[in-house]
Amino acid sequence: MTSDRSERRLAASVRLAGRAPAPAQRVGLPRAWVAVVSVLYSIGLGMVLFWPVHVDGEGGLIDPGWLLGLLGSWGLSAAVRYPLVESAGNALMFLPLGALWIAWVRRPRWRSVVVAMAIALAVSLAAEIVQARYLPARTFDPRDLVANTIGAGTGAAVALVAVRSWFRPSGPVLRDPVR
Repeated sequence: MTSDRSERRLAASVRLAGRAPAPAQRVGLPRAWVAVVSVLYSIGLGMVLFWPVHVDGEGGLIDPGWLLGLLGSWGLSAAVRYPLVESAGNALMFLPLGALWIAWVRRPRWRSVVVAMAIALAVSLAAEIVQARYLPARTFDPRDLVANTIGAGTGAAVALVAVRSWFRPSGPVLRDPVR
């Protein structure tokens, strides 16, 4: 009985729209581009996560001295400056992971943001374990797990809002009656 009702609603909406409903289409960027960008991002992320020493220390990739100095000139104590800069850097480093996940998903929804956060947590946990076990100059820091997860969630949420606002279909939207 329910399928008859659904079929009648679908037929009525097709008549009103004057055209057949399009099959569910992916919104956003082509998947090939998302895959290429994801591979490049993964290479960069891997370099940062598995660099033999802390990336912001002696022999690292990044020198945060100028930013720490700026925060110090604003009156922030050294005990607050470095953890703040480190956490912000970790969150920024994982923003693309969340955005790329939203770009990859065929029909992004808010639960996709939660999935992006779970992926970031798993990647971060694996990286922290590898750092603690196999890289003697690196340390396991649970704050990194939190910052990375928040960063990926923020990137996913921003990307989801962007996808929903920029890639809206033109014309009437016909919903698929089958869920």
